[in-house]
Amino acid sequence: MTKKEREDFWRQHVEAQQHSGQLVRDYCFNHQLKDYSFYMWRRKFSGSAVPSNFAKVKVQTRQTSAAILSFGLTRLELPVGTDLDALAQLMLRLNGKT
Repeated sequence: MTKKEREDFWRQHVEAQQHSGQLVRDYCFNHQLKDYSFYMWRRKFSGSAVPSNFAKVKVQTRQTSAAILSFGLTRLELPVGTDLDALAQLMLRLNGKT
């Protein structure tokens, strides 16, 4: 197998696994592939030397809380704009007082 054929082979498998919804381990088992080889090729195609097992997150600036309620170990921070009347009604219903 030439270098180009090997790259094409692994690129097809990496794309097929992503579309299959299967875990890498299961996909490799079903296709008789070594999972460590799969991860190496996937990393190579992603252009990253770092494994991509981390989720991308969006960090937002924190708003000032309108209120902070503490009940023992439980802490509830309510953002500015929270409908406090609706919250009071909810708490009454949770306590069985309607």
